[in-house]
Parts: sequence; structure tokens; C-alpha cells
Amino acid sequence: MSDMNNEFEQLLEESLVTIHNGEIVEGTVISVKEDEIVLNIGYKADGIITRNEYSNQPIDLTTVVKEGDTMKARVLKVNDGEGQVLLTYKRLAMEKSNERIKEAFEKMGHEVIIYKTEPKNYRIDPRFKSELKKYIRSNGITLMFTSNYFPVVADACHEVNIPYISWCYDSPLVLTFSKTVFYPTNFIFIFDSKMVADLQNLGVKQVFYMPMAVNPDRLNKL
Repeated sequence: MSDMNNEFEQLLEESLVTIHNGEIVEGTVISVKEDEIVLNIGYKADGIITRNEYSNQPIDLTTVVKEGDTMKARVLKVNDGEGQVLLTYKRLAMEKSNERIKEAFEKMGHEVIIYKTEPKNYRIDPRFKSELKKYIRSNGITLMFTSNYFPVVADACHEVNIPYISWCYDSPLVLTFSKTVFYPTNFIFIFDSKMVADLQNLGVKQVFYMPMAVNPDRLNKL
């Protein structure tokens, strides 16, 4: 009987996928809470996407994902300390978005470098800001662009005196609740016209309304 059990365990182990940090996996949502998504990724442990790794916004995950949905995510840690696989959805989505944006800028004749280091805190991170400023100066960067607005990036760009363009797709964008939005080096584009009006009424001069952008090449293929 023990031999049969051992054989069954071996077959089960062989049927499961092997994953590594940084790998993209696809899974089925088996559970959703306000702050956590659980995915069956065909591995011996389930995959976990926390609210912070789904979005930069404090959203209720039960309003955007439901059981049975399929999702792709990137592996952050094969073992999060509790025997589960820690995944990120937002970083994978951002990578895809960055590539499309890079292509768009290059079509306009610009040279584009993607800065991949992320701050530990999007508002205040002295080490990140120092390293970003050094990178800007050493590489002759003349303009910074991000999807959504990040105060720590605004700080760095203001201190080295280069334009900072932020194209914002989240609403409400809580990171704009910062004194950094008043910097003259900012060019903040938001699709929510009411939010633009509210910021302008507060005296923010460098905020502008812009409808949500699309990829025309992708639409033409539909």
C-alpha cells in the first residue's frame, strides 16, 4: 500500500508545474477577498495577489475580480514564508503598458530608456530619489514620463530641473494629494475632468484634462 501511495505522490508531483521568481504564470481565481486574490496556478501551492500588488489604489478587489476569472501575473516569490506563491498583477500590466508607450515615443523620434527600479514608497523614498537624480544626470535625461503620478519622481525631476510628464489613468488618484503637484516642472494629464477642475481650483497650474488614450494600431486590427 505504501508503494502505491509513493507512486501516486510521485505522479502528482510530476503533474504539477515548476515555477521560478520572475516567471509569468496564468491561473484561475478560486477565492477573492477585499484585499487578496487567490489563484490556482497548477503548482503545489496557490498563488496570492495582494491588493498592493494588484493596484496602487486602495480598491476593493471583490469589485474587479470574481471566482472563475483567469489572470496572468508575474511571480515575485515562490514561497512567501507561508508556503504560498506571491504574485504581482500590476507590475506585469505596467511592463506591457511601458512597452507600448516606449513604441509610441520612438515613433515620434525620441530615444527612450525605461528606468526599472521602483521606490519602496511612492511619496517619500530618499534613497530612490538620490539614485534617480544620479541616473538622470549621468545619462543626460531631458524628460521623465510615468503612467500615473508619483510624488517621489516629481521631487527628483524638480530638483534636477527637467520636465516630468505623468499620464494618469487611476481615479481618484490619491497620490496627487501632495504638495509636489505645485511644481512648475510637472505636466500632469488626467482623464477625470472633475478632478482636474478640483486641482486647478486649489491653485495647481500644471494639471490638464486629457481623454483616456488608446493604441490606434491595436484598434485598427479589430
